[in-house]
Amino acid sequence: MKKKILSMAIVLSLMVTIFTGCNGNNANKAANASEGTANSSNTNSEGIKDGPTNPFTGEIVQDKEASLNRPIAVMVNNIKVSLPQKGIADADIIYEMPVEGAITRLMAVFSDYNKLKDIGSIRSARHDYVELIAPYQPIYVHFGGSVAGKEAIKNNNVEDIDGLYMSGTAFYQDKERLKTKAREHTWFTNTQKLQKGIAQKGYQTKLKQPIQPLFQFAKPKANVMQENAEAVDTNKVTFPFSTTQNSSFTYNTETKQYEKGQFGEPHMDVGANKVASVTNVLMMYTDVGFVPGTINKEINLAKGAGYYISNGKRIEVTFSKKGINDNLKVFDKSGKELVINAGKIWVCVIPQELKQGISFQ
Repeated sequence: MKKKILSMAIVLSLMVTIFTGCNGNNANKAANASEGTANSSNTNSEGIKDGPTNPFTGEIVQDKEASLNRPIAVMVNNIKVSLPQKGIADADIIYEMPVEGAITRLMAVFSDYNKLKDIGSIRSARHDYVELIAPYQPIYVHFGGSVAGKEAIKNNNVEDIDGLYMSGTAFYQDKERLKTKAREHTWFTNTQKLQKGIAQKGYQTKLKQPIQPLFQFAKPKANVMQENAEAVDTNKVTFPFSTTQNSSFTYNTETKQYEKGQFGEPHMDVGANKVASVTNVLMMYTDVGFVPGTINKEINLAKGAGYYISNGKRIEVTFSKKGINDNLKVFDKSGKELVINAGKIWVCVIPQELKQGISFQ
């Protein structure tokens, strides 16, 4: 009898050990699976890879280390006599706003400066652009700047590379363009040049943690416009940045991208030999005044209204930005923060008094 009891005890002990071991293995597997989802790209039930995303587009980043690369924001000349441009077609997001007179300037933002091809021509800093990009810890690339622009860089501890002081290190001059254009329209940069400038400045090139996304992005390949009953068909939008400069976005049904136009022509990137195009257009009209005592624009980024345009449709939205360290946010008509499609973005800021000039087809 004692032998039977002893045998049963041994069997029970073995069962407990095996059961505990199995549970432990399962727990370890679950932990490993969870860690794998967070740190690498896996495929979900919809066939879409999960993993780190580009904070400016919401698209999957295949290389986790690349998601820690510090972004670059480059001020690009957009006055007509400076065209054509290089490098804008590869930007993750472009901000276009009035600066002075009847002209606009572009700020092209790239999540990974290591993949930056030739870009330019590069022009001067403006404080409104600094305020838009400051929350994302960029290296801000420009060639000179307005008084307010330089103050915004200094006051907000934005690390920059200025061509006025580093033209021989971080920039190069296109000698062919110099034959037909003024000097201020001939300066460019690229990854190799910026690496030298960054090294000379001693700037960190890696972030401690990934940047929080600029906007709420839908999953890659999703189409938020299909689910929005208020979305209106929009194959083309034409709009004024000033009384003399009209621009447009035309929907390409094959690529599902909006192709940019300006000055009555396609907005070309001659480096890539293609028209600049994006998945998302954010069009904001707001109050635009002047910096006291100057001809430089003062743009109200605290609030505005406008349109979100994507996948051949548009909806009305509002915008707000609480402070220098806060993102520009987008809301639908109900006041709920908008979810936008993953993909490249062009943000346009239009003076309030010109909103009647926006037309849709």
